[in-house]
This record gives sequence, C-alpha cells and structure tokens, in this order.
Amino acid sequence: MKKNVLFEAFTAKKPGRILFLLFICTILSLNVMAQEIKSVTIDNDNISIKELLREVERQSGCAFFYNNSDIDVNKQVSVKVSNQSVENLLREILPDDLTFKVNGKIITILKRGDSSNQENLSKNISVKGTITDGVGDPLPGATIILEGTTIGTISDANGKFNLSNIPGAGRLFVKFIGYNDQLVLVEGRKEINIVLDEEINELDEVVAIGYGTQKKSNVTGAIASVKAEALENRSTGDVGRAIQGKVAGVQIMALSGAPGSGTSFRIRGYSSNGLSNPLFIVDGLKVDNIDFLDPENIGSIEILKDAASGAIYGTEAGNGVVLITTKTGKRGTSRVFYNTQFGIQSMTNKVDMMDADEFKQFWSDAGVSQGAFQSANTDWQNEVFENGETQSHIIGFEGGNDDGLFFASVKYSKNDGMVVGDKDVNKRYIGQLNASYKINDWIKVGTTNSIEHSTTISVSQNAYNSVNSVIGSAYFFDPTVPTFYENDADAPTENGYNLLEAEAAGYNVLRNDKNQLYGTSRFIIEPQNPLGMIHNSDNLKRNSSLGGTLYAELTPFQNFSFTSRLGYGLGSTHTKTYREPYWWSATKYLINPALSESMYQSTYYQWENFANYSFSRGNSEFTTMAGMQYTQNLMEYMSASTDELVSTLPNFHNLDSSFTDANDAIGGSSDKTSNISYFGRLGWSYADRYILQANFRADAYDASRLSKSNRWGYFPSVSAGWVVSNENFMQEKNQDILSYLKIRGSWGINGNVNSLSNYRYTTYVTLASDYYNFNDALIAGSAPSDVLPNEDLTWEESKQYDIGADVRFFSDRLSFSFDYYNKITTNLLTEMTAPAVSGTSSQWVNLGKIKNSGLEFELDWKDRIGKFSYGIQGNISTLHNEVLESPYEEGRYPGGGGFFTEATYFEVGYPIWYLRTNIIDHIDYLTGQPIYKTSEELGTDDGKDYVGSSIPDYTYGITLTAEYKNFDLKVFGSGVQGSKLFWAIARLDQPKGNLPTAITKDHWSMDNIDGVHPAPSLWNNTTSLYYYGSSNDFVFNSSYFKIKQIQLGYTFPRKLISKLKMSSLRAYLSMDNFFTFTKYPGNDPEVMSGLSKGDEPRSSNGMSQGGGMGVDRVRYPAMKQVLFGLNVSF
Repeated sequence: MKKNVLFEAFTAKKPGRILFLLFICTILSLNVMAQEIKSVTIDNDNISIKELLREVERQSGCAFFYNNSDIDVNKQVSVKVSNQSVENLLREILPDDLTFKVNGKIITILKRGDSSNQENLSKNISVKGTITDGVGDPLPGATIILEGTTIGTISDANGKFNLSNIPGAGRLFVKFIGYNDQLVLVEGRKEINIVLDEEINELDEVVAIGYGTQKKSNVTGAIASVKAEALENRSTGDVGRAIQGKVAGVQIMALSGAPGSGTSFRIRGYSSNGLSNPLFIVDGLKVDNIDFLDPENIGSIEILKDAASGAIYGTEAGNGVVLITTKTGKRGTSRVFYNTQFGIQSMTNKVDMMDADEFKQFWSDAGVSQGAFQSANTDWQNEVFENGETQSHIIGFEGGNDDGLFFASVKYSKNDGMVVGDKDVNKRYIGQLNASYKINDWIKVGTTNSIEHSTTISVSQNAYNSVNSVIGSAYFFDPTVPTFYENDADAPTENGYNLLEAEAAGYNVLRNDKNQLYGTSRFIIEPQNPLGMIHNSDNLKRNSSLGGTLYAELTPFQNFSFTSRLGYGLGSTHTKTYREPYWWSATKYLINPALSESMYQSTYYQWENFANYSFSRGNSEFTTMAGMQYTQNLMEYMSASTDELVSTLPNFHNLDSSFTDANDAIGGSSDKTSNISYFGRLGWSYADRYILQANFRADAYDASRLSKSNRWGYFPSVSAGWVVSNENFMQEKNQDILSYLKIRGSWGINGNVNSLSNYRYTTYVTLASDYYNFNDALIAGSAPSDVLPNEDLTWEESKQYDIGADVRFFSDRLSFSFDYYNKITTNLLTEMTAPAVSGTSSQWVNLGKIKNSGLEFELDWKDRIGKFSYGIQGNISTLHNEVLESPYEEGRYPGGGGFFTEATYFEVGYPIWYLRTNIIDHIDYLTGQPIYKTSEELGTDDGKDYVGSSIPDYTYGITLTAEYKNFDLKVFGSGVQGSKLFWAIARLDQPKGNLPTAITKDHWSMDNIDGVHPAPSLWNNTTSLYYYGSSNDFVFNSSYFKIKQIQLGYTFPRKLISKLKMSSLRAYLSMDNFFTFTKYPGNDPEVMSGLSKGDEPRSSNGMSQGGGMGVDRVRYPAMKQVLFGLNVSF
C-alpha cells in the first residue's frame, strides 16, 4: 500500500486529500524536476522510519511514495547526520532489498524487482487486481484511474478490475467512499492487489479559518467542524436543524415548527440584551441568514467559537462566526445523482386541555351560567391538526479533473403542514452552481452561486397568544362549541350571538363548503373558531435570493497566492395578508375585505483582496496573510394597506381594487450602509510541536452607523498550541494508546453592531403627519426625530480567552477535545428612555457588561470488527451566564412575559432576562385563593423572586452509527438540562377560554379544599389574575432529550444495479422527532423556548408584544415524521 508520508494523514477527509492530489498532479503535469532537494540535519537515537521520512520531507521539501508491504515503517532506527543529502541518508537506512528513484522532488521507494518488471516499466501493459478492505472483503464500485488521464474503470462485485494498455511506469489513483484514497505505482506489475484503509485519522483534515485554510492539527483556536457526511439524508431542508446537537457550545433553536420556519444560532451563550446572532459567511460571502441554503449542497461547516478564531472578522464576530463551504465537485470522477424523500408528519405531542365536561365544571365554579355552554365535546387540536406530507427531489452532477471542478444541483421541496386544508404549505426551489478552472499553472478562476425561491402560505401563530391566532385557538377555544352546526336552527339565537340575524342584516357570517355555519361561543369573545379563522384569512410570503462570488486566484511563485473575490447578494421578500369580512358576535366582526402588502429588497456586494504566503527556515514554518474588504448594502422597504376592497372575489385581492372611500396607508424606507476593513494574520510553527498565531482586523463603517470620532474599531487576537505528542520524549511512549495530544490557548477581542439601526447616534429630520397649506398647496411638515443624539456611541466589545486540548487514543480510534472559555462583553448597545427635558423619547447608549463562561467536551469513537463498523460521537457543554453591570443602571428592568404581566427581568447578578415571579406559598383552604410569600419572607423588595432561566445549565448531543455489510444505521439525539419556561396562557383582558389541565387539575373547590391550584373564581377577577398570572404556577421545567432521528439504510449490491447503469443505489427509512423525554406540559419545550431577544417592544397599554426570551406564547407545534428516501448515482 503506497502512501505519501508527508500527507499520509492528509487523506483522512475529502477536502484535504482533494487539495493534496490536485497539488501533486499539477506538479507532475508541469514536469517539475531538476529542483535541488535540500540537505537535512537529524539527530535522534530512537525514531521510526515513518517519523524519519516525515522529518526528511519537512526539511528537504521532497515527497516520498512507498508501499507498506515493502517497508516496515514502524522499525526504530538511530540517525545522526548533519547537512547530509537525502540520497545518502536513504542509502544508509534502507535495507538491501529496497531501492529508490528520484524524479524532481518526488522520491519513490520500491522493492528491487525482477528483470521482467524492470522491462515492463518502459512499455504499456495490462494490469488486473483486486480492491479489498483491511479484513480482506472485496470493495465493489471502487474507482481506479490512470493518473493524469481519463482512462479508468470500476471494480466489479468481487472487487476485481482490469486496465489495458497503460504505461508500466504509470500511477493508479484508487478511490472508494469511506476509505482513504491511494496513489499506487504500477512499477511494471501486471497484477496489483490493493488494500484500502478506512478513513479514521482526521488530524490533517483541512478546515476553513477565514481568508484561508489550515490543517486541523495546526489549529490553535476553538473551531468546530461539521462535514458533508453528517448532513446527508437529513429529513430537514434547514441547515440549523440539520446540525442541532452536533457541536458543543452551540445551541440551535427552532422557534416554530411551521413549514418554512428557520432557526436561531447561539454560540457560547447570550452576549447582548438585543440580538446575539452569529456572523454567517457562505463561500466567503457575508449573509444575514442561511435559510436559502440546503444541507445537501454543503461541503463543510466550520464554527469559530473563540475570539481568536473570529477576530479576523472584527466588528461582527462578537457572537461567533459560522463559515459554510458549499460543494465544489471531486477530481478524477464524475457522477449524476438524484435524491428523493417522501414523508408523513404529525404532532409530536398534544397539550392536555380540559374536555367539555371539565370546561363546564371549571367555568361554572367561576360564575359562568350554564346557559353559556353548548352540548358538543370538541377536541380542537384534533380538528385543526392532521397528518401532513413532505417531499423533496434533488438532481445534480459533479466532477472534475486536474484543470477544473464543477458542482450543480437543483432541488424542489414541498412541505404541506399539519393544519387542515391548503393554507399551511411551503414550496422551495433551490439551485447551486459552483465551478473552478485552472487557466494555466498560476491562474485559477471560479464562481459559487446559490439561488432560492420559496412560497409560504401560512396561518397566524402568535397574535397576542390566541386573539386572531389559529394556533392559539386550537388550544384555547371553547370545547363545548361544535365545529359546524348541522342545521342553522342549532346556531345561537341569544342577543349579540345570533348568526342568522346578523346574516340577514347583511353581515358576512362564515359558512363552510357544505354551507354550514361555523360554530361560535356564547361567552368567549377571543379567540374564535379556528376553522373559521383559517377560512377567512390568507397569508402569503414569497422569498427570492441570489448570491455568490466570482474570484481569481493567482500563484505566480511557490507558496504564494493572491485572491481577488467579488461577492454579491440580491434578495426580496413579498408578504400579502388578506382578511375576508366576518361576523362572530356583536363585538367581533369585520365589515369589509381588507388587504395589506409589503415588499423588502436588499442589494449587497463586497470586494475582497487578500494574499497568503508561507515559507520555512530550518525547523520553523511561517504563514502570513494580509487583505482588505469593502462592502455596501442597500435595503429598501415599502408597505401599503387598505381597509376596504371593492369585492371579495379573488381577482380583486390587490391594492388597485381599494374602494374609493377606503382608508389607505403607505409607508417605506431606504437604508444604505458601507464598510471598509483591513485584516491580517501571522503564523509560526516549529518542528510540528509549537504553534503561534496572531490575527488583527480594523473595521470602519460610514456615517450611517457611527460618528466620525468612533468609526474605527480594532480587533486583535493571539493563540498558541503545543503538540506534546510530537516531542522526542513522547516517541518512546506507546503511540497505539496515546497517538496525539495538543494543548492550546487563545485570547482575542471581537465586536458586535447588529443591534444598532442606522443613524441612532445622531438626530435627523422626519416627515410629520401634519400638512400645511402654502400657496393653495398642501405641504408636508417635518420635525426632528425623537432620538436624542449620542456622538460617543460605539460597538459592543467582547474579550474572550479559551484554554483547550485535543487528544487521540488507540491509533486515532478515540478522539477527545476539551475547552474552557471566559467571555466578557461590555458597552452593550441599549435603547434608553431619554430625559423628559430633551423633548425626545429615547437615546442609544453603551452601558452594561455580561459574562459567559463554560466547559465544552467532545468525544468520538470509531472502530471496525470484521464486517461490522460503528461509531459513537457525543458532546456536552455547560454555560454560566451573568449580568455584571446593567445598562438600566440600578434595580431591575422588565422584559417579556404574559399579557399585562411581566416574567423576565434584566438585573445584575442574574442570567440575562431571567424568570422572576410571585411565589405561591399555599392555597387558602377557606377561600381557594393563592397566598403569596411576602417580601420579608423572600428577602426581596418586590414580593417576587428568582425562579429560573431559559438558558440551560448544559446542552448535549449524541450520534450512534453502525454499518454491517450493506446495511447502515444512524441514531441521533440532543437535549438540554436546567432550563425553565414561563407558560404565558393567562390573559387579563380576555381571561375566559379553555385551559391546560396542568393549571386546572386538582384546583380548589368546596369538595377539594386541599387543591394545589386556586379556585376557578380567581379567573374572573382581573386583580387576582394579575398576581396569579405572574406567579411560579406558570413556570415549568423545560429540560428535554429528543431522539431526533433513527434511520436505517440499505445500499444495493453493485451487481444488481449495474445493468441499470447505476453506480450506487441506497434506500432508507427514517423516524424523526418521534421520541421526546420531558416534564414540560406544553406542546414542545424546544420549539416553544421563546424568542431570541429579551427586551420586547410593548404596546401603548404596556403589553409585551412578542413575549420575549424564556416565554412560551404557544406557537406552531413541532412535528414528528416517518420518511422514506432514495439516493441514486449514475
């Protein structure tokens, strides 16, 4: 088995080996020869031949090829030479039965062959052989290509191959998925049996680090990598969901289960009281989100978690950086592929709500008359939610040779969600086109392009919990009301609820397609019948995006590259909401059809120029990088609405059909921002043992973001690593037990300006709503903005240090990594109430300090026992979040919560937006009213106390994989522990409705004076409900563990599919999100985990509109699904 010693570990993963083989083949094709090989100096009394050849390669610049069956690479030798030629050294150490040949800087070590083989070197021959794995099993479908040509073949069902008329001195490139590639010298042999090694070693895998790449063994920062293999055959088209639980220290939250909904990333905690989103970079292009990407188009994902790794991105890296590289094709092979999936989806968990009898009893005890109830027993969750369907189809082709690579794919997906009918559907069209071409030996050009278009028809999820919310109504609507009235005579006739009377008066009383009246409640004002709400509203959203890069890479001399890259991004979002007239009651109706539309468009481009150069001096290797970037972003927004259209017919659902006397409204804005940056990196390593790296970036925004005096920001970092396992004293240890050990540390500064809108630091003039008559013409007035200027405003700043270790045991079968980090964020961007005397309403300031610290552990075991191979990957991370200084100065500041209630607060000494409520001591057995602990008993100043946080104490994930013959199994799960949620289901202005049994079960009554929940009468008293609705009775443990996926696959034998011209065919069955282990009584503790932002806007009456972080406002529930899929390649 032939390996290149210098890059032998490089073959562990595809990106590394492709770069390596491309580099080698380029050298050979250019006939690089007659280059002087440097002399070497080595003094080591006990070194293996493998390590010796590696050291010779490092010092001399040459590259070795050899066959493992010809040489004992583990043999220990003693070498002491000074400034000696490589040829002389080889003559000393190689046994008599081995020789070597030098071709430029390529040195081939081979066995002294017989005369027939030597003669064959100079002529063309036929070669046959067998491809097997490490235990001797044949590998059907392996690719064997004569290097530098298109001549090749594929091994048959028994692993055998034949090649005719090839040079006896040629080289064969052998490739098989899941195994290390090999480059084999023919050496005149007519029969060659090749044994492939399974991919295990990942030390020399190449990872993206920002404006360059680096071997994983040289990484000194905290960089997590997710490869394409981990994203294959996932049932989701969302990248965030595809990598949930796979990276320690990264929490990915799905804030809704609705079709087309996205995810939110949190890397090492929450560092801002505003947005804590990371920076996303796709193929070098900065993007706002990654919703436009499909997991099947991604080659790798690198997550830069520490400040040292992210400092190269400066002012936007304060919350971490996510680098995504899309697929580029593979050298030496071409294929056409088609992947498809079909699935059935349903609710993961129903919320246990009161049935009709329980509902009647509860509200009767609360004082509601029996006449308000009807006779049905409707489970509205069953009526609203049904089994949904999902499907996806992707077709593409990829390939490449020494001169170029290409990858192209087109995907269509449709997700028909769980809500009945056709108003809950997402359709997506995604395209990817990547290509690169080597014009000559020093110029390469390329492009990456992603295009996406989606259409989403949706129902309302969370409009103040349940009012106008279909999802909320599915839980909280009156269960005594039927879905429809079988006969009109069954409808209510009471004053204010008489549907027939309202219809006769000309109101649009809703009927279904069978002309039946929708059921309506006699005493619940909000919400209404969810089926009727689906009927009378249409919500449409269209997204389109096109983005990518064009680049040229110049390599005019050795070890130097210059890259010029132009990036572009075009995006548009169109939303349209139509509401049909309706009449539910005398207080709940809409007379005219109404329509609102909005259009958002963005145009972004960036231009980058950067150079990388590396060189060596003795045992030292140096790398340098320097560059600049200019970006510009134009965002345009327009909205319009009318409260009366001329008709309800579909062809009049446009703004041009607004009635003459309607109240129309228009609005819009335009923002343009530009940024210029300079950055650089210096790296040094010594003898593959000691590594040092420094990064620096200087950023400046134009006048739209910051004042001239604070425009520039500077972000340095430094990191270091010590590869202990490469020390001489470690060579004597048993490397089969401890094969690798690296200790690393880093420190750096990052920034964050994402929370800041344009021109917040200064005052500006806005058009007023008043008009003035000048010269018989109405002129719009203007007025200063209501923002108090602050010329000292600057970005948030995060300082972070990280200490970690990477360890590998048992010949790299077991890998372990550990990190401890401490991150302090200062100068929080905060909007404060301006002094009353200023005449303004708000001012942006830099105040506050937040600490995030924690431990991260990752463990990976891979092994093979005969024909059975398996792997176990696990990770766990802790997080301590604490407010050190509050931007709101003394005391505590309320954030989100329920309706006219507050549950989350920002305060020094606590986690950001922690939960603080009234504490119930007991239920008064005489009155059934809750008795709260007093301020004196709690030791607080407001009668409330800390009851938990939505930030978990730790997060974890585990992946189990197994393969036996043609079968494969994958089980993946993730979870959180130590988190709590506030269930915002108590609404003061509309208290009547159905309630979860977790709140009503075992409530106080005259027959149950020991009940643990208050008497129902409390819900009829606004004052009492205010205190109770802000109590710990609504705080629940939201820890959970989910088995995200159980997938069983089968790969068909090649001999069965070769007649169909297929190169591979795999079928699989997957169960996703089927098992959730939690004590949370709501629908789903993950999807309902609250918004990512804590300080939510409030309405004029003080209501928290969004709910905020840690508040469950009842959104679209999570889905479980059974999925069948096929992967076909030709």
